[in-house]
Amino acid sequence: MDRFDGMKIFAAVVEEGGFSAAARVLRIPLPTVSRKVSELEEHLGVRLLVRTTRKVSVTESGRRYYQDTLRILNDIEAAEREVSGEFLGAKGLLTITAPELFARRHVLPVVHEVMRKHEDIAVRLIATNRVLDLDDDGVDLAVRMGELSSSALHAVRLGSMRQVICASPDYLDVVGRPSSPHDLPGRDCIGFNRWNPTEPWKFLTRAGRKLEIKAAPRLTLDSAGAVVDALISIGGFAPLFLYQAAPDVAAGRLEVVLQDYEIEPVPVNMVISHPSPAPRKVVAFLECAVPSLKASLSAL
Repeated sequence: MDRFDGMKIFAAVVEEGGFSAAARVLRIPLPTVSRKVSELEEHLGVRLLVRTTRKVSVTESGRRYYQDTLRILNDIEAAEREVSGEFLGAKGLLTITAPELFARRHVLPVVHEVMRKHEDIAVRLIATNRVLDLDDDGVDLAVRMGELSSSALHAVRLGSMRQVICASPDYLDVVGRPSSPHDLPGRDCIGFNRWNPTEPWKFLTRAGRKLEIKAAPRLTLDSAGAVVDALISIGGFAPLFLYQAAPDVAAGRLEVVLQDYEIEPVPVNMVISHPSPAPRKVVAFLECAVPSLKASLSAL
C-alpha cells in the first residue's frame, strides 16, 4: 500500500469528521477513502477510527497517530517548497484577499510597497466581501474581520474594528437624530449583504445588556461603497465598519449615530495559509504589512 497516500486520506477523514466529507474535499470516490483507511489500519495492526451509522470517532491510538501524521505531512510539504525555491528568496505569486474597501484603502498601499522592495514578487489582490477558502481558492494571506471560524488557523492579530450606524447629516436634519436604537424602526434603513438583511441589528445598552432591533431595510446592497453612496444620495441609516465610513465621516458627508449603544469592536486578523516555516514571499509581505495595518487600525 501507499502509506503516504493513506496518511493523507486518514488525516482528511479526521479533520472533516467523516468519510463522505473527506471524499468530497479530496475529490476521490468514497469507496477509495474507506479502502485506504482500512489498509492503513491493517498495516498498523490497530483500529484508528470507530465507524457507526451516524458518525466516525477517533480512537486513542488514532489521535496519537493523527498528530504524528500532521507533523510528517507538514515536514514533507515544507521540504517540497524548499526544494522548489520558495525559501531561497522572496519571489513568486502571492495571493491575498481582504474585504473590498479595506483592500483598496489599506492593503493596496502595502502591496505597492512590497512590490517596490521585492521585484521578484507578483501579487494577486482579491478585494471581496466573500470569505474565501484559503486552500480551495489558492490564497496565501487573508484579512479577516470578526472571530475566526477555527482556532487551528494560523493568524496574526492586527487590531480591532468598530461597527457603527451611519446616516448623512442632511438626512438627520430632516428626520432627527436617534437617541436610542428603538428610534430606528419605521425610519429608512439600508441593508448590507455582509449582514443578513433579515437579522436584527445588534446593540449594547448603557448597562451592558444586549439589545436587538428589527430594522427591516427596504434597500439592501452588496458592497460597502454602494451603501455609503446610498446613505449620502438617498438617505437612511445603515450599519458599517468604521473604516468603510471613515473618509466620508471626516469629510462631513456621513455622521456616526448611537455611539453609546455600539457593540464590542470585532477583532481583525491576518490569516496565513502556510504552516511554519512560511515561504519568503509571505514573510516579506508580513514584515511590511503587519506594522502598517496595525498603525492604520490604531488610527481609526
